[in-house]
Amino acid sequence: DLEDIDTTAPMSREHAAQMIWNALQAVEVDYKDILVTDENGNLVSRVDVYDKNVNETLIADKYGATVKQTYLVNTSYNSTKDQYTFKFADLKFNGDKIDDNDLYGKASIKGDQDFSDLFGMKVKVVSKGDTLFGITAYESEVLTSGIVADLPDTISGTSVKIDGTSYDLDTDAAQTPVYAFNVDTAVGALASYKSDSTGYFAFDLIDNNDDGKANVMVVYPVQIAQITFANTSEIRVGTAKYTFEDNTIYDGAAKDDWVVVTAAENTVDGKAVVEKLDPVTGTVSGKDGDSIRIGSDWYDKAAGVNTVPNNKDDVEAIVYNGYYFNIDNASTDLDLAVVIGIGTYNKMDKVLPVKLMLQDGSEEVVNVEKWFTDTTEKTEQDLTTLNTVNVMVSYTIDDDNYSLTPVEDGKQIAKSDYDGALPKAAEYDKDKAAVIIDNAELDVADDAFIVIYDGDDYTCMTGADLLKKNAFVFGDDLQIYAAVKDGKEVGALFGFYGDSLSSGDEMYAYIISADTQVNADNKDRVYLDVVIDGEKKTDVETNKDATKLADYSKPGTVIQYTMDGEVMNIEKDVTKDVASGAIKEFNDSRVLMRDGARLLLTKDTTIITFDSDDDYAYVSNTLYEAPAATVDDKGAAATYFENAYYIANKDKEIEVIFVDIFAPDVK
Repeated sequence: DLEDIDTTAPMSREHAAQMIWNALQAVEVDYKDILVTDENGNLVSRVDVYDKNVNETLIADKYGATVKQTYLVNTSYNSTKDQYTFKFADLKFNGDKIDDNDLYGKASIKGDQDFSDLFGMKVKVVSKGDTLFGITAYESEVLTSGIVADLPDTISGTSVKIDGTSYDLDTDAAQTPVYAFNVDTAVGALASYKSDSTGYFAFDLIDNNDDGKANVMVVYPVQIAQITFANTSEIRVGTAKYTFEDNTIYDGAAKDDWVVVTAAENTVDGKAVVEKLDPVTGTVSGKDGDSIRIGSDWYDKAAGVNTVPNNKDDVEAIVYNGYYFNIDNASTDLDLAVVIGIGTYNKMDKVLPVKLMLQDGSEEVVNVEKWFTDTTEKTEQDLTTLNTVNVMVSYTIDDDNYSLTPVEDGKQIAKSDYDGALPKAAEYDKDKAAVIIDNAELDVADDAFIVIYDGDDYTCMTGADLLKKNAFVFGDDLQIYAAVKDGKEVGALFGFYGDSLSSGDEMYAYIISADTQVNADNKDRVYLDVVIDGEKKTDVETNKDATKLADYSKPGTVIQYTMDGEVMNIEKDVTKDVASGAIKEFNDSRVLMRDGARLLLTKDTTIITFDSDDDYAYVSNTLYEAPAATVDDKGAAATYFENAYYIANKDKEIEVIFVDIFAPDVK
């Protein structure tokens, strides 16, 4: 705006640019000398002004460029071409229809600058053909910015009061549209947009016809949540997956980090943006309902937050746009153990020796002076008759003597943030990276205390260790114990699983023979001779007790397994899923069987070829056609041996195929 400038002051770059821009849009005129008669009857020369060409501007005449009016409704970016594409339309905000002659002539145009900050605004587009010179706001300005929570709870009529200032609207609030950034379809009306779930969204209130009244509100939606899973290729926020390749994710993203996620539809490059939220630490110095003050800043409680701290609590708070989404305050850590042995009551000292598995995995015999049967009444169990093992307990220590309290269903564990859970069913789901308790999916804290009992041994691990294991389901031999925070996160877990826990990829093996041997721990185990991908192995120790020998003694049994060091963890017998056939022909993508079956090979198909005539020696990972079993009187093959044993999914894709290249006697 040049109306109020000091004409005696030095020219600024801003004002110079504005004057040039104004001049480029000015209509051209001609100046001509003409002879006229003055008041005395004499001929005199006079300069007269004529339109050179009606409505022809300097920029059109000298540069062949046009300046058109429209609305910017979407911006996209192609990183390969380093090019932006701008989409325009007549949004008809509240009846403010641009004259058809002024509408920009193309639905979109490409350029090398980012003008997305003008989304939803009336603009002038300066271009020549397909060349974009620039986009500027026209008769548009942002009247105010803030977060949706700044809006009054009730909005009606043709004005809205924000932070003490009243802003006029061009139409009733019920007709004033709200647009999410970079999406050209309205998400609602100003009068009804505010909610608990949108309160922390930023917004711009925009005037689009230079009358000082708002025509539209633009909001910037985000999600605040924790990362529930992370590896080198992707993260999960809640149940949504975000790959590093296809999205913009901060370096070092890790499980349990709190993040702010901007959806791909609300970004210019079409990639979701995931940014880390570092906690605000300090002491709660004031409260007003659920609102808290940390330092000098006030924060409102976000929807779904259950924990509200008290005055003088030392906290770590996850905050965004004036809201707190998570509070970690001065709660005690989980002091938990699993009772794995009970001794004989010592009448003299009035203590009971109890063997505990502690959170560091150590086993320690301690003297217990009190065993509480509940957390509310603090009723004490008679130690002289107590013989209860395989119980998860919290504990306190006084002069080296322990007091134990078993974890109870639905009750707070000591003074921690965790409640006890005694579920009827529990399992670990590797694909979801979650523990499922009574059908509810729960995250697992990296430092969670996990104890698994297999009937012989207790295995202690952290939550991070558990997340590296393959899936398993707890058995019903023991009560399952868990410590759960906010109904979302497992901090401790104890239960029975009859087999060894496994990790790594599940693979296939073809059993040649089986026997029992005593392992290094002096335990009888099943040992196998097998053909696996890449080799034949003999005397392989398994995780199966010797009593299970009969289950794996039949040659040709096919199993799924994982390796735990040198031990083969048998996951399951899949022989019932194995089909057999005679290979007729094959190529890199499919196999045809003599019985007409047409099966597909994929990059994940495992091919294991062996020679049963050579003591089942491993041969290769290539296929072979089936040999003839009988020939006709002309010497041509009449029937064929079934030389392939395979497992295929419902889409007829082969998961594993074993091929035998034995040399048969042909009849």
